[in-house]
Amino acid sequence: MHSLENRINSYKAWMQSEECTPNTLSMSGLYAEKGHLTTKCYFCSLTLKEWSSSDIPTKVHFNFSPKCCIFNLSKIQSRKKTFIKEIWPHSLDLAEKLSSQNFFLFIIKNEIPDEIFCYKCGYNTCELKNTENLVHALEHKKVCPVKSKQQLFTLKPNSPLFYVNLFQGKYISAFISFIESEIFIPNEHKEKYKRLLQYGQCYNIFDNVDTCLESALHCLVQSYEERLDKLIEEQIKSLQNFIGVSRKK
Repeated sequence: MHSLENRINSYKAWMQSEECTPNTLSMSGLYAEKGHLTTKCYFCSLTLKEWSSSDIPTKVHFNFSPKCCIFNLSKIQSRKKTFIKEIWPHSLDLAEKLSSQNFFLFIIKNEIPDEIFCYKCGYNTCELKNTENLVHALEHKKVCPVKSKQQLFTLKPNSPLFYVNLFQGKYISAFISFIESEIFIPNEHKEKYKRLLQYGQCYNIFDNVDTCLESALHCLVQSYEERLDKLIEEQIKSLQNFIGVSRKK
């Protein structure tokens, strides 16, 4: 139940409710266990039973298990706990370094096992075998835009901290859309689009395909302009050298 996708799929049958839904339960780290209205937290192993339709999952979970790591991500030790070694595809040494850069592991889709987020600003990345992605992640703390002194989890709305808003359910719609999104790209074009998007380095679950392509194309145009400027500069220098030699003759 390491991913949000798996936790949602664990709810084969559930009561009708506007608040206590498979999506809100799963976002709070809870998955369905055998037994009527029984759930367990993937992160702290808390078991909760006899849910009612009016229950708010995050509030209930927090009240019963305030020390669960997902409610204490302002602490480096709690962030480290999210990098569970049986799931995390990289070294534990890297997990420690990323934790020190404000990151925690929160897997959304099964096929992306290294999805990390900054607990403060929500900057996210994955595929850390990609050198550029890794470099950005390991230098993130000094460029994180959120300077709020608030650190503790709260049930009050509109927190300046990403992780508080995340587990309050603010981003459920975006995450569910990300899980359900399927874009068909013919095999002969997959590598081309993959290279284009990687060139832009615009991976972000809150971005749509148009935004990613726009960012990637902007990077390409900028690169071509820089190369063109360099080429023009070289041609001017070459011409100046030629004129200088001709005058000496």
